[in-house]
Amino acid sequence: MSQPNRFVAVKVEGAVSVHAVGHDGNYDTLCGIDANDSGVGHEGIVPLPWVHSRIGCEACKSILRQAWKYTARDIRK
Repeated sequence: MSQPNRFVAVKVEGAVSVHAVGHDGNYDTLCGIDANDSGVGHEGIVPLPWVHSRIGCEACKSILRQAWKYTARDIRK
């Protein structure tokens, strides 16, 4: 069984940035980037630049840091 991809690389105005994957279906990244929105300079999803890529997006990192403060008891089933 393969692990789900946790990272996504997006080309934004010619530069590649690594983000946490978004899971709501509307956005490709946790921070809300639609990777295929050329109107704002997003040029699509590209292969991860390194084998052991890490999240470089400050917005994704901030969201994850806040989420780590919650426990399973904080989430209603």
